[in-house]
Amino acid sequence: MSEHKANLDAWQVLQTVIDAGGFAQAAVQLKRSQSAVSYSISKLEKQLELELLTIQGRKAVLTKAGHHLLARSRRLLTDYRQLIGYADHLHAGHAAEINLWVDGIYPAQRLQNALLTFRQQSPLTRLNIQHGITQPDFDAFDIVISPERIAGKHHQLLNEIELLAVAHVHHPLFKLKAPLEPASLAPFIRVYLESESAAREAYNWPVTTLQQAKEYVLLGLAYGWLPVEIISNELESRLKPLPLTQGQNDRVSVYLHRALKSPDNPSVQKLAELIYLAN
Repeated sequence: MSEHKANLDAWQVLQTVIDAGGFAQAAVQLKRSQSAVSYSISKLEKQLELELLTIQGRKAVLTKAGHHLLARSRRLLTDYRQLIGYADHLHAGHAAEINLWVDGIYPAQRLQNALLTFRQQSPLTRLNIQHGITQPDFDAFDIVISPERIAGKHHQLLNEIELLAVAHVHHPLFKLKAPLEPASLAPFIRVYLESESAAREAYNWPVTTLQQAKEYVLLGLAYGWLPVEIISNELESRLKPLPLTQGQNDRVSVYLHRALKSPDNPSVQKLAELIYLAN
């Protein structure tokens, strides 16, 4: 084979000749003369020392070697276009990736529409999403959703999460005389997120996600304060609010944080805006 490498343009010309149905049609699509198209194919065959096309009647037909090489060149051209698109994406100032941390108290459903819209608008930006309760090094994250205000980051109130004390409809608590004093809860297991400030006592059952907390309450294993929005479908049918004398409802403020050290990247700004609007 010649030392000269066949370039991407030559493979594009070959692809266009086949897809367009001939040299003349390819010349029109590529806005070149027919002789220039023919020369490009001829040069490619010479460099590869392989016949890629044969003429049958008035139609250019791939040889067996041409068929296999064109199939691979299509993948190559697709990868190349994606590479150039990604380079343009970065050149425009968009982020290669965004690191997002979401506190366990924040219902993940609130993120769904924002993430779907962002993916449609910025498909080339990779999203690294972590849900947790143990506070990480927040400097490693571009966006943080947390009930705590974090030093060194710009914050804005997303919303307040309404919590309701609930238990399974057949939980023993409902057999006690209502309304229930806080002391009445003491002998029963309470499920809570480890990030909350509840004391680590024998009857306090820490979990790592809201979904875990909800499942344990639905099983009748525990009671707890859960976000109304994640239990609305089960209220009255499987879950009931506890008739407490006080503290039946609670609210937790959740904040959206972004870095202050440097101007926000356009992709980070867009994702933060979508999350904010979703609330």
